[in-house]
Amino acid sequence: MVQRMSMIETSGLTKIYRSYRKQPGLLGAIKGLGRRSYDEVRAADDVSFSIEEGEFVGFLGRMARERPPC
Repeated sequence: MVQRMSMIETSGLTKIYRSYRKQPGLLGAIKGLGRRSYDEVRAADDVSFSIEEGEFVGFLGRMARERPPC
């Protein structure tokens, strides 16, 4: 029996996106020049997988699931 090796392997992968939270109005824009507030969105949390040679894989996040088909 031939043992196949993984072509891609990951363990404990986490991806966090930070986006700037803009305050409303002119005063908020001026305050944002000095001190910025950020919102963090966790796109992937502790993801582990391995992909064998010849396998096709797709990774769909929350936004991809919510979009209607074209």
